[in-house]
Amino acid sequence: TPGHPVMVGGTAKNFDGTDPGVVSAEDDIVRFVTDRNRRLLVNDVHPQFWSFHTDKVVGVITDKAVRAAPGANLSIFVTDIVFSVSGNVTGVNLFFEEGSTKVLGPYFLENVRGRGMSVSFKTPKQVTANTELTVSTESPGNTVIETGLDVHGYIGRVT
Repeated sequence: TPGHPVMVGGTAKNFDGTDPGVVSAEDDIVRFVTDRNRRLLVNDVHPQFWSFHTDKVVGVITDKAVRAAPGANLSIFVTDIVFSVSGNVTGVNLFFEEGSTKVLGPYFLENVRGRGMSVSFKTPKQVTANTELTVSTESPGNTVIETGLDVHGYIGRVT
């Protein structure tokens, strides 16, 4: 215990169903960590963070796996999408599916060379538990297009 009258601490929780890290077990006592200016240090990256990237896909994308089914009682959560198109296209739709059901999109980019979009969800979008997330694009007449796509999220336990 420090030489001061009050020690502050907390308990470790593993909200995503994984091991709590270097703490021996859930509900163990942990100390908070600060810098020398007494500011609390916090890691705000989810322990089950994932990212997906694809680029220079020529043609339409059809049911490309973004993230595999995570397992029983686990769901995929999407936090961010960045998408762009290159070349002379007549417009393109981007959408995400679980099975044959659209769960995000379609997002339409008009026929402007280099057009892009960025979506950041304040409340992450949840996919049905233990279900794969795929992405597809549509373009009128299946016009040849080049795309860039980044998707970010995390895996979380659901009941």
